[in-house]
Amino acid sequence: MSWGPRSLRGQVLLAVLAALLLAQVVGLGMSLIARDRIERQIRISQAVDSAAALVMELDRTPGEERRRLLRAAESPFTRHHIDDRPALAASDPGLQGWLDRLEGALSAQGGARIHLERPGPPPRLEPPGRDEDATRPERERDFRRRALARGLSGYRLSLSLPLADGRWLNSSIRFPGPDPGFRNPANPTLLLSALAIALVLWVVLARMLGPLRRLSQAAESLGRGEAQVLPVTGPSEIRALTAAFNTMQDRLQRLVRDRTQMLAALGHDLRSPLTALRLRVEMLDDDEDRARMTASLDEMQDMVEQTLAWARGVWSAEELADLDLPALIGELAEEARMAGCAVDWAGAAPLILRARPMALRRCLRNLIDNACRYGGGAEIALAADAAVARVRVMDRGPGIPPAQLAAVFDPFVRLEASRSRETGGTGLGLAIAHGVAQAHGGTVELENRQGGGLVATLSLPRPQG
Repeated sequence: MSWGPRSLRGQVLLAVLAALLLAQVVGLGMSLIARDRIERQIRISQAVDSAAALVMELDRTPGEERRRLLRAAESPFTRHHIDDRPALAASDPGLQGWLDRLEGALSAQGGARIHLERPGPPPRLEPPGRDEDATRPERERDFRRRALARGLSGYRLSLSLPLADGRWLNSSIRFPGPDPGFRNPANPTLLLSALAIALVLWVVLARMLGPLRRLSQAAESLGRGEAQVLPVTGPSEIRALTAAFNTMQDRLQRLVRDRTQMLAALGHDLRSPLTALRLRVEMLDDDEDRARMTASLDEMQDMVEQTLAWARGVWSAEELADLDLPALIGELAEEARMAGCAVDWAGAAPLILRARPMALRRCLRNLIDNACRYGGGAEIALAADAAVARVRVMDRGPGIPPAQLAAVFDPFVRLEASRSRETGGTGLGLAIAHGVAQAHGGTVELENRQGGGLVATLSLPRPQG
């Protein structure tokens, strides 16, 4: 739903209001059809009864009094005339079906004729002019009468009823149409109903979706290594989901603790035999063999330390703490300068992040060391917005072939053919940096720099609120 609300609460609310509007429109249409039919039946029945009663009164009224009686029976919608002939032809089929039930009212009027029609649009009404002659008030009243008839006209009933003296009463009756306000779907009842439903639904959905929002925030925190036990509240489905999430968190924490303990034991068990071998090598008489074996042991020691460092970066049990990212970068830049690397870092305003200090230090150190080793120097820049802090470590080395930019994050992958000045290390520097970034809910991305070199971008989420 790209054009509508993105939240679940907004989408559910929109769907319910749309269903309410559709139901109101359908119900309104059906009620209008039924109401029009019933009103027409009642009005025509009353008009026929009135005309029949008028005929009976006319038959008992002397000739001169008939005119006053006809004028009194007229209205802006009703006209009566006494003529020598009926206005309706004898062959007029009249009204079929339900109008046949009106025969009782006309049973005494043999030959009565009825016709109902839906009139066409009335002619255009021109308001009276601005002249001040004596006919102006009469013309204004006639204009108002015709305007009222135009606005309310619905059906016209024509009647021809025989009188006792052989003459005919010809009547024309125009029935007002339905109230236009009733036909408007946006009537106050619908608006008030929609408002009441929206308010109640908004509160209910907030109560239902609150646990889901907390679950989403807890999942985001878990990705950064911050586990928190959620209260099991809400509907049964959400309660089950929350309980499953809490169980998953507990299992992941136990897994991390077990891996950390295993790595600590592995580091201890590997260092002991290496130390013993180093002591034995020192007792050799042959200087050449002793030098070769010492170099092999140093390589093995470095590999073990790097492997344990990589594993600790992935399964770190270090506690989270607030740290100043620019201050940490400044310390590492100064450390690299003291080691003989040209590092360009201009500093930045304090920026507090929630992170594991030692793990993040190891991540940034590896990125800076890579730039110093393969690019001869490092340029460091820091940029941040409300959600993410980005550290860019740039160099002017040979870069990495585009097809291998993703592969260098795998453990023990070395690209000596493309970036070697020395041995290329153990192939764990970028793997450690990548693992630490992921443990903090961030990423490390590599891209070749324009003009030669490599750009390593470390993105870390900033605490919200």
